[in-house]
Amino acid sequence: MCQARALLLLSFLPFPAGASSGLDGAERLLLRSSVLGEERVLAVVTPASYARGQERYPVLYLTDGDAQMGHARATAEFLARNGLMPEVILVGILNTERSRDLTPTPGTKEEQASHPAAGGGERFLDFIEKELIPAVDVRYRTVPMRLYAGHSLGGLLGLHALFRRPGLFQAVVVASPSLGWDDGLIVRDVRAVTPGTGRVPRALYLTVGGQEASPLVLEDFQLLAKAMKTLPWPDFASGWQVLPGEDHGSVVLPGYYSGLRHVFADWRMRLGDAVPSVAALRTHYQGLSQRWGYSVVPPESAVNFLGSRALELGATASAIELFRLNVASHPASADAHDSLAEALQRDGQLSAARESYRRAVVLAEESRDPLLPELRAHLEQLDKRLGTVAPAGPSR
Repeated sequence: MCQARALLLLSFLPFPAGASSGLDGAERLLLRSSVLGEERVLAVVTPASYARGQERYPVLYLTDGDAQMGHARATAEFLARNGLMPEVILVGILNTERSRDLTPTPGTKEEQASHPAAGGGERFLDFIEKELIPAVDVRYRTVPMRLYAGHSLGGLLGLHALFRRPGLFQAVVVASPSLGWDDGLIVRDVRAVTPGTGRVPRALYLTVGGQEASPLVLEDFQLLAKAMKTLPWPDFASGWQVLPGEDHGSVVLPGYYSGLRHVFADWRMRLGDAVPSVAALRTHYQGLSQRWGYSVVPPESAVNFLGSRALELGATASAIELFRLNVASHPASADAHDSLAEALQRDGQLSAARESYRRAVVLAEESRDPLLPELRAHLEQLDKRLGTVAPAGPSR
């Protein structure tokens, strides 16, 4: 299906009242799939900054979207707010026939008896690759960085996709994946990987609950870890962890947190005792861009933190340089302008500071920013100091 055709079959509506609390605020997408021969419902959540500018974002695809969206969204937002991962668009795929879609093969005779519909995983991945991803990329502002998170059978499918379709997702996070499926299908998948010229994955993290980590389960994880040592993927960061006290159901929340922390272990710039500088910032984000295969724009919150740190260290010139970069990268952010104004004011550049405060107020009024009263107060305080009573109205 071409992208245009996929869009014609999409509808965009909010979830109705009474939907799962994890889907509150999500956009409901209805996609008629020719690959699957049915309509599929997706839940999409964009980051808070999405409406404020024209930035583009990585996408995190979730299986079991109706069950996992709530905690995955909170985890991603928390980590991004603390500069530990990028802001992402979340796409939750709601289930119709779970055991059919999330199993790559029919499995053993015993598995076929307990999962009679199993074996539709390849077709489900075709749906994701050929219909869902193109539709999301047309509808939303995305970058070519796709993540996957899945639990149990969803983890099984994510691992299968990682090794059999290595360009589909750049990173995969799985909680309690069904590694025993089809007599160790995933280990066979790993051994079938051959060197290629296409884009290769960057990271994988697996978790299992301590209460389900029997000797057989641990043996499956160890076999997979051993097999992955032969992967022809440079700079591929993989790992797995047993989470004490967690069972098969509860492992998913801490598992996704641990997995995203692992995937983005180098995302936040390490400061040490050095004064933050634009040069160091650019070096760091050039490294991230090279690793992830797209131009990573320094996040507003991260640059704001570095500028504030420079102010604390008395490096006002470095702070101003960082805040100016933030304003240039995020011109619609009231907070970015307000932070620049504070640094300019400390440096004695009061006229320039007032203009930045005024611009912050204008942007906050336009966006109905909840920080508007605070931003107005900053401008009024400087006006009193300057003996100025000019209004903060719209810029020309």
